[in-house]
Amino acid sequence: MPPKSKRVLPGKRYPLNMRTTKELRDKIEWAATVSGRSLVQEVESRLERLFQEEEIEKLTDTVKLQVRLSERLRGRLEQAAKHKGHSMNTEIWDRLDVSFQREDQEEMMKKAERDAVQAQQEVKEMIEKVARDAVEAQRDLTRKLLAAELSKSKHESPPNGEDSK
Repeated sequence: MPPKSKRVLPGKRYPLNMRTTKELRDKIEWAATVSGRSLVQEVESRLERLFQEEEIEKLTDTVKLQVRLSERLRGRLEQAAKHKGHSMNTEIWDRLDVSFQREDQEEMMKKAERDAVQAQQEVKEMIEKVARDAVEAQRDLTRKLLAAELSKSKHESPPNGEDSK
C-alpha cells in the first residue's frame, strides 16, 4: 500500500494507480470522449456520483432501482409525467403507490366483508341462544306454575255439599 500524504489540500488531486480490463478502459474512454472529460476526470466523476447516490439512499431511505421497459411503456410514462408536470420517476412512484393503495383497499374491503359475515353469524348464534334460553325459562316457569297449581289443588278441601269419593 502506498504511503498516505500527510498534508491534505482542498481541491488538490492525489494519484490513484489502478489496473483494469481492456474492455472497461474502452468503455471509460468512450464515455470520456462523449462527456468531453479526460479519462481520469471521467473515472473520478463516475466514482463521485456513486458515492453521492449511496449517501442519498442512506439519507432518504430510498434505493435506486433500474428497470427495463418497452419503448411504448416508457413513452406513455413520459407523456403522463409531462402532462402532470413532474419527472418520470415521480410518475412511476405515484402509479406504484396508487396500485398498492388499491390492493390495500381491496384487502381491507375483503377483511371487512369477512368480519361482517362473522359478526352476523355471532349475532345469529346469540339470538338463537337467547331464544333457547327464553323457551327454557318459559318451560321452567310453566312447570313451576303447574306444580304450584297441583300442590294447591291437593291441599284444598272439596267445596261444601260435595262428597269426596
